[in-house]
Amino acid sequence: MSANGVAYAIALDGNDVYVVGTEWNGSNSVAKYWKNGNAVALSNKSANTIATAITVDRGDVYIAGTETVLGESSIAKYWKNGMAVALDLDEYDGAYAGGIAVDGDDVYVAGRVWTVGGKSKAAYWKNGTLQTLSDENESVDAVSIIVVKTPVE
Repeated sequence: MSANGVAYAIALDGNDVYVVGTEWNGSNSVAKYWKNGNAVALSNKSANTIATAITVDRGDVYIAGTETVLGESSIAKYWKNGMAVALDLDEYDGAYAGGIAVDGDDVYVAGRVWTVGGKSKAAYWKNGTLQTLSDENESVDAVSIIVVKTPVE
């Protein structure tokens, strides 16, 4: 990582160390992750992207982040092994992703959505489908998510 970057989260998988963050390339922020120090860019150079959370599940690397193209709304995304998945905005004007968790084939992303007036709702997405957690009067954010399984009796 250069002096123009920030790391947001770390994940361990066996002997492998993953760090996720964002690096400034001189004109845009670029979402990246580093596996054992080797950088992998998650976005192209035409958008500003940030990567905020990472988890590794059964050898697959999942990263939560946000992409903003100049003059357009911010879009919450996650990447699975480098392939981007845009998350549903429903009727909202923008979104931010801050946390990610995986349970089997289900991918959960925590974050927020907002309207043109700037009011935001805490939210999460399950497999790309939006669920809001608060009303627009609170302007809150969800920054992390975890899946807790109930033991089978």
